[in-house]
Amino acid sequence: MQHVNVILETRGSAAWLRQCGARQVDDANVAIAENGGGLIGIEGAVASILILAR
Repeated sequence: MQHVNVILETRGSAAWLRQCGARQVDDANVAIAENGGGLIGIEGAVASILILAR
């Protein structure tokens, strides 16, 4: 959902997603989403960073 949220925010079409309170930015031009998960031994297995700009 995080990636969908930042995509919609940069498109300016996320009026229905206003759930972030003070973190929400109107008319966002740049968005970043970070996600990680899984383990290999004791190390993180996957990291993903999505940066969007319009």
